[in-house]
Amino acid sequence: MNNSTKSAEFLAKFHAERDAIQALIDKLQNASSVSALQLQPISAKITALGTSFTMERATEFLPAYDQKLCNQQMDALESGLEALRARVNSRGKFSFKKKASSAASTAAPTPTASVSASASVSPSASTTPAPPESED
Repeated sequence: MNNSTKSAEFLAKFHAERDAIQALIDKLQNASSVSALQLQPISAKITALGTSFTMERATEFLPAYDQKLCNQQMDALESGLEALRARVNSRGKFSFKKKASSAASTAAPTPTASVSASASVSPSASTTPAPPESED
């Protein structure tokens, strides 16, 4: 088998597998929720595609330009997977939630009740002693 035939066969398999992986990534990017379990098969397929690139010794029969394109396409698949992983691992921004206004108004004491209670305290009941009066 000559190099051009090997090259054509390898590129056909590579592109078919790359398209299938990219379709899975696109499907998950459009999904409303993604779990880490859904990403594992995609990661395995990307790894297998990279392994086939090295195990079949594609660098021996692929022209340099095609090798470069395959590496760029692998990088694009990996970055798509990393974007999905970031989406899975991202957490929402933490913030305190406001209490319902009706629950807050019924639970809070009325200000007039606390003012009248403090006004009824006599000055002699104060806990701080009065300074002694000086006799001149």
